Amino acid sequence: WLAGIAAPATGAAATTAMIQPGTESGTWQVYLQCAATPEELQEDRVNVWFGTYTDPSVLITVNRMGPSTLHVQGQPARELAVQIGSMDRGWSALVTIPADAIEGDATLRVGFERVVGAERSSWPRPMLPGQAEPGRIAVDLSTWGSLAGD
Repeated sequence: WLAGIAAPATGAAATTAMIQPGTESGTWQVYLQCAATPEELQEDRVNVWFGTYTDPSVLITVNRMGPSTLHVQGQPARELAVQIGSMDRGWSALVTIPADAIEGDATLRVGFERVVGAERSSWPRPMLPGQAEPGRIAVDLSTWGSLAGD
């Protein structure tokens, strides 16, 4: 990390996230794939942060073995239905991105934080000790499909 290149999380903390169009027109989803062993019954969750850094509009907490929650700025937290699947070496989740998370110009600002037991990893960049939330990357959803020449 000191060389300017963040090392990806490995082992039980290895995580993949993909943004994709949803099944209904105009909706978007995040697909998560998380490494874990079936024997691990410790805390395992992914926090998906939307909006600007230090002023998130939406936070979705996806729990491997418990209820997932949706936090929208200015509203009380509520339970969120998330499709969670088990795999030989981990688990996956499919989360619908709330419309409140997407800005008016179709920009999606998103950051990911994985917590496995006492270990924490994040993307798009590492978090410092005591840092409350990850940085964000801006994705222009209005250009989706343009890379393929559509």
